[in-house]
Amino acid sequence: MDLINWQLIDRVRRNQKWADLVRSMKIMHGWLPIMHNLGKYKTITQCPGCEAQDETFLHLYQCNHRLMKKARTDAMDQIHESRKGKSVNRQFMDVFTRSITCGFTNSQIEVPQYPKELATA
Repeated sequence: MDLINWQLIDRVRRNQKWADLVRSMKIMHGWLPIMHNLGKYKTITQCPGCEAQDETFLHLYQCNHRLMKKARTDAMDQIHESRKGKSVNRQFMDVFTRSITCGFTNSQIEVPQYPKELATA
């Protein structure tokens, strides 16, 4: 918990619309309506797009179904587009997008050339 920059999270969340606030809270607390969570009320937890028996939040990032792959590509494109014309630190965006991509591939991010604040952001 000490590694989380709560002040930065608060600053970002202040500018979000209500729907975005709700979505980000669900993501932060693992409350998305994925099959793993719905399995608490039903008996099925299998991913609807592939053979995985338990659709977890992590599985969303790594599912091999073609629609999930396209959704991830589209999301990354939206991230890149959303930063255009804004003063977002290039090093931060590089680390941010690398960390997301590492989540997609289940690999470790290496950021030795960046300041410690960015490496742990």
